[in-house]
Amino acid sequence: GTRHAFLAAVVEFDGEAWREWFFDAIQERANTPEQRIIGFFEVLALWAGSPEYCGALFAQALCGKPIAAEIEQSARRQMEYVRKFLRDNLRKAGTSAPTALAASLLLPATVLLSGVGFRVEKNPGQHLAALVKTLLDNNGIHRGRP
Repeated sequence: GTRHAFLAAVVEFDGEAWREWFFDAIQERANTPEQRIIGFFEVLALWAGSPEYCGALFAQALCGKPIAAEIEQSARRQMEYVRKFLRDNLRKAGTSAPTALAASLLLPATVLLSGVGFRVEKNPGQHLAALVKTLLDNNGIHRGRP
């Protein structure tokens, strides 16, 4: 009811605020689709390595225990912005299967965005960024490519 609607609105607001900050940080360091993809994971690694890091509320909602449908829908809408960003930039970078590659990158990004990764490894963002760079390199996507 009302409580779930309020929590869904909080997830929505938090996601909007996060997107504004996060995607602006990527734009400041990246001019090409290739740079934006790599920049996504570099910014995520920097944020995840900061002392105040606690994750993104929308990702926490998706990685936790089952929640009310209204809240889950709000969290999924926020995650769809991340999926679209990855997919669109992978497509613009010329990958042969941007949807599949975006889906492959989305799961570890979601886990890191939720803050759960810290239970596994110290600063998992650095490890994920290195893994993504290797994966992208193997798919012919390089930072310096115009």
